[in-house]
Amino acid sequence: MVDREDVARPIGGDVALPPSAAAAAAAAAADAAAAAARPTPPRATSVSVKVAQFSGAFVHSLILSLGMIFLLHVLNVGVALNAQGQWSNSGELMVSFRDGFVLLVRNLLLPFAEASFLDPLMPESPGIDVWGFWVPGMLSFFFILTATLGIATIRGRRPSRAIPYAVCAAVFLVWKAQMSQAFIELASWESLGEGSRIGRSMPKHAQRVQQYLFKVGRESFSQLYTEHKCTVTARVDDVPRRMYCKSDSVEAKIIPIIVRDFCRSRPDDGEAEFDARIRGCKNQAHRLGLLNGDPSDSDGVYCSCWSAVFDALRLGSRWVMMAWVGLLMGVLSALYVAVEPRLACMGVRERSEVLAYAATGAVLLAFKAIMYPDSSPLSRGD
Repeated sequence: MVDREDVARPIGGDVALPPSAAAAAAAAAADAAAAAARPTPPRATSVSVKVAQFSGAFVHSLILSLGMIFLLHVLNVGVALNAQGQWSNSGELMVSFRDGFVLLVRNLLLPFAEASFLDPLMPESPGIDVWGFWVPGMLSFFFILTATLGIATIRGRRPSRAIPYAVCAAVFLVWKAQMSQAFIELASWESLGEGSRIGRSMPKHAQRVQQYLFKVGRESFSQLYTEHKCTVTARVDDVPRRMYCKSDSVEAKIIPIIVRDFCRSRPDDGEAEFDARIRGCKNQAHRLGLLNGDPSDSDGVYCSCWSAVFDALRLGSRWVMMAWVGLLMGVLSALYVAVEPRLACMGVRERSEVLAYAATGAVLLAFKAIMYPDSSPLSRGD
């Protein structure tokens, strides 16, 4: 007779599991497979990530809007230039495009390298189509590209997607810092001569640009003043206060309003000091030959508007670097959102150290850009 235990023993000699144990093991394996196939619920987003997402999206939305506004303006300029026959054939169009591309790339690369390899391709005298269409058009596309990559980085939250955005953002930040410094320097160009209002000497090429702007602006204003039959109706100590234009055109009604409300001293600037600046403007302009002939009322009105423009520029220069700091915070917020999933895998100490190093570097970069900026393109003559 065959033993019952021999029948239950498998041929290979291994001990067979009881039916109940085998069923339990199969059920456990099925549960494990189902758990592995089931999608993992997303991890709750921290408050810091939400704040970074909001600030990054806000800053990049502003950049995108600015790029779209530039692009619409450029399209209008392009339509006007095309109507005037600016590009009569495709060859002129390609040459104009090449000149604009070389100018823009050289200006973007200058803070990082000399870019001397582009000197043979630099145009000698770029036309209005280069400065008015191609350069701002390509710059608007660069704005839109940077903003789009930033928004995609915030939404995707993958470090690999942040690499092209980081490159564009670095170029954009350096370019914006250079333009902000040029704006601050331009705000000190009121005094016609070798020195600025804040006591710094001006380079020769900057003086030529300043005097050219003054002369061109004065000629245009004098033409409007004569064309619309304008006269000064009120003055104090030979300084014009109000004017009136006899012409019936819209410009004749707007010009006196601008002179009355804009070409005047600011609340934080005394009226006597503002009048002294106007008289100094006329004296320096006559000495440099920028105002020819006998002094006229239009010269006094133009000098008052000249001084008022630089008051507005100085007011704007107080905030331009703060805007750059806000742009830096927006870029860092986008990069933080992208790398936060990897930071979450670190320990508490390692994560704190990485964030501390990044915050310290950002503070030092902002401090250097504001307190010890590099020379602007106006000072270098680029």
